Amino acid sequence: IVTKGNWLIFTNETSLMDYQNAWPFSVEQLNEMEGKIKRLNERLKSQGRQLVIVIPPSKNTIYPEYVPDAIPVIGERSRYEQMNALLTENETLLYIDLRDILLDAKEGRQVYYATDTHWNPYGVFYAYEAIMQELSKAYPEITPHPLSDYANEVTPVRGGDLALNMMNMVIQESFYQLTPTEKINLEVRDISDSHREYINPSSTRLKLLVFHDSFGVGLIPFLRQDFSHSVFINQDRIDPFYFDSEDPDIVMIIWTERTLGRFLDLPDL
Repeated sequence: IVTKGNWLIFTNETSLMDYQNAWPFSVEQLNEMEGKIKRLNERLKSQGRQLVIVIPPSKNTIYPEYVPDAIPVIGERSRYEQMNALLTENETLLYIDLRDILLDAKEGRQVYYATDTHWNPYGVFYAYEAIMQELSKAYPEITPHPLSDYANEVTPVRGGDLALNMMNMVIQESFYQLTPTEKINLEVRDISDSHREYINPSSTRLKLLVFHDSFGVGLIPFLRQDFSHSVFINQDRIDPFYFDSEDPDIVMIIWTERTLGRFLDLPDL
């Protein structure tokens, strides 16, 4: 859907149902997810590892003002709000609630692309900053990089993933990336498109394992700076094999709002 200012609204993958609060999790589903998350966390704790869960909000959650009035909110609570309550109650894991952070940040600058479903580099940076600030409470050796450590490099004007799906219209905007102003000596091991590894000998001693979706891809250039060994697995499930093979200190899950149902498929440890 094209709205004011050529802002594009994503209508597939349950995105509008999420916005309308039209399909909340049942009590049974919430209980199932709570149990699986609890057992996963206990498994990792017993191995001396920290579980971190990050849920990037959907674009419509941060910019509801662009959704047409003809698409009303009909339910009391969204799936995001249900998961937020469930995860906040579990004090033994680290959950990063990004919604208020991004709602505040958008007052100063745009944090999602107009023609894409995803956040832009500034949205990604504010998420990175929030994640690292929380981690630094448990790991004092972690120091988040400030925004001043990055240069804004504009890439050729193009349309995002939503614009590319519109066959008969051409809607474009400027895309860009935040690039570190100082060179980082990284050893890159791209095992496959869905499995990336980075070695950073000048960073902390900590090792990071991340299971993520497309929103997590944007966080890779930021997170890989702060760990001696970081592994990023882009897939829709958690494979406990990597707990032992990669021996991480921190296991992070980054699944966006529209894919929250994946938590029902967590391994039943």
